[in-house]
Amino acid sequence: TRYKAGITYKVEFDLRLVSDHNGNPVDTKVVVNPRYTEKVDGAIKEGVDHPENGQAIALSSKDGWVKASVTFTVKEDSPLRTSDRFTIFANPLGNASEFQNIVYMLDNFVVTVVEPEEKAE
Repeated sequence: TRYKAGITYKVEFDLRLVSDHNGNPVDTKVVVNPRYTEKVDGAIKEGVDHPENGQAIALSSKDGWVKASVTFTVKEDSPLRTSDRFTIFANPLGNASEFQNIVYMLDNFVVTVVEPEEKAE
C-alpha cells in the first residue's frame, strides 16, 4: 500500500479466529499494525510492532466471523513511502514461553480515507 502523510484511514474487514496450531479453541487479541516511516528527533525511522495507534481486537474461536474496524492517521512528518505496509498479527495470551501459533482468517477488506470534518463558521 502507499499512504499519504497527514491522512486518516479507516480499515474495515471480516475476521475469524479459528484455533491454536493444535486445533484447540483459543481466546486472543488481533492487532492491526500499519507501518510507515516518520521523523523522530530528525532521523527517519520506521514504525514497528505495537504502534501507539494500534487497536487490539479481542476475540475467541467461538465468535465465528466478526466485523472489525480500525482507524489510523499517518503522521504529517512521514517523508518516505518505501516502507508503507499494513500488517495484522495475533497476540496470544499467556506466558511467552507457551505461545502457540494462532490460525485466523481475514476477508472483505475495505480501506477508505476519512475526510476531515468541516469546521463550523
